[in-house]
Amino acid sequence: MMVRILTALLLLYSSLAFASEPKVIIHGETLTGKQVVGLDVSAFLGIPFAAAPVGDLRWQGPQEYRPQHDSRDASAFAPACMQKQRIVDWYRDLAELFGNQRDVVADLPVSEDCLYLNVWSPAIGDGEKLPVMVYVHGGSNRSGWSWEPNYHGHALAQHGVVVVSIAYRLGDFGFFAHPELDQGPVVANFGLWDQVAALQWIQDHIAAFGGDADRVTLFGESSGGGNIVALMFAENTDDLFAQVILQSTAGFGLRDVHSLADERQRGVQFAQALGDGVPLTIAQMREIPADELLQQADNISRGYYHSPVLDGALLSESVSSKLSSGNFRARPMIIGSNAEEWYAYIAEDADAASERKMAEEFFPSHAAAALDAVAAEPDIRLRMDRLRTAARMLCPGQFFAQEMSAAGTDTWMYSFSRAREGRAGKLWQAYHGVELPYVFGTHDEWMEISETDLQVTAATMSYWLQFAKTGNPNGPTTANWPDYSKPGFSVQEINKPVRTIDAPEPELCRLYREELRISR
Repeated sequence: MMVRILTALLLLYSSLAFASEPKVIIHGETLTGKQVVGLDVSAFLGIPFAAAPVGDLRWQGPQEYRPQHDSRDASAFAPACMQKQRIVDWYRDLAELFGNQRDVVADLPVSEDCLYLNVWSPAIGDGEKLPVMVYVHGGSNRSGWSWEPNYHGHALAQHGVVVVSIAYRLGDFGFFAHPELDQGPVVANFGLWDQVAALQWIQDHIAAFGGDADRVTLFGESSGGGNIVALMFAENTDDLFAQVILQSTAGFGLRDVHSLADERQRGVQFAQALGDGVPLTIAQMREIPADELLQQADNISRGYYHSPVLDGALLSESVSSKLSSGNFRARPMIIGSNAEEWYAYIAEDADAASERKMAEEFFPSHAAAALDAVAAEPDIRLRMDRLRTAARMLCPGQFFAQEMSAAGTDTWMYSFSRAREGRAGKLWQAYHGVELPYVFGTHDEWMEISETDLQVTAATMSYWLQFAKTGNPNGPTTANWPDYSKPGFSVQEINKPVRTIDAPEPELCRLYREELRISR
């Protein structure tokens, strides 16, 4: 498989032009997609999976989409959900670092009418039942979109899977509660319910695209992976997906969700801020144009992390409670993080005071011991990265992997350490999100791509594809990846070469567990 992937990658980075017009009928509506030129893959883009959540449907659960016409053009992506241009600016920073003009990355079109998904399939009309890979994007639940350049599914799909990427409401449009919103089954977690609706749509319709609804792998990065963790322990989701891949997730997925009471109180404060001290009603807030609400919400909720809440319907218990009780379905799982998740975000002029502050923030009862654990590292930014990466990603991931393994879940853990060559690699290291183009085989044209990058991409894609097809990442052409439950808690380091290592940062992770024990 790896040889085939490497050969395909050498041909792939030229054009995403399309030819011919594949068609699929859903609910009596004919969807006309596009054929990816040079690949035996069809792309169906901007498919609605729920009604537009606008007007009175703002802050309601996703409603059924009812076609208004006999046909629909599914050849172009739909606008992203409401958000500021932060991730666009991040891409522009990265492009500039690689020597490009910032305008190589275009502005992002956004709309409140955004509940769409995209499908890439190699098997339209073939009667196939292929494994399905469903991607949930990250972005702190306030940014991101289903068709970011690195999330296009054509490269994966050409290897015998159907790939789907889904949208969901973000920020205060998707993660919000208020005392007035107490009627009906959905009173909060609108963005998470959107993901459930997309997964249900996949169960109902993916067969038309050659997909097998019984073999759905849910994979996501950062807060997208955190949402998957919530769905793993949610009510009535057992039949929506069979296995998961969690990329740079644990710090987002394992924190306790907010209480509904606290989130409703925040909603009251939000309404008061919108009304300049006089709380607006939900009806009044629904009349505010989406772009105006976005601007005000960005100011009011700045610094707030929009995580799911215990709404008593979709989420009845916290992840930690479910883990303790064992009341969840055991699904095969890949989990991992990148070697230097936070290095790029640490100031170049960081000093000893900022290092100590970070240690005290993430290891409040063991700050001195945490500093000792990284003291031999000469680069202060790397020391600080090790502290934060361990506390926010690596150690929570190890803890989660061990808990899931103990509960009988087949679990594999990775550490992605490939950094770009040249100046960019030195400045950013193996940063948060670096693995994404290697997973999808979609390196941006403005990035430097070496033969080594292609080889690491082939290995990464092989593991992800094999897992989607069999529930085990190991195949005949890749280095053996031991189950995490094996003695020593082995981790697969993805780089060149791929190798099996002991779980990283044993001392910091020991301290993390002590902090966890103290906080409970």
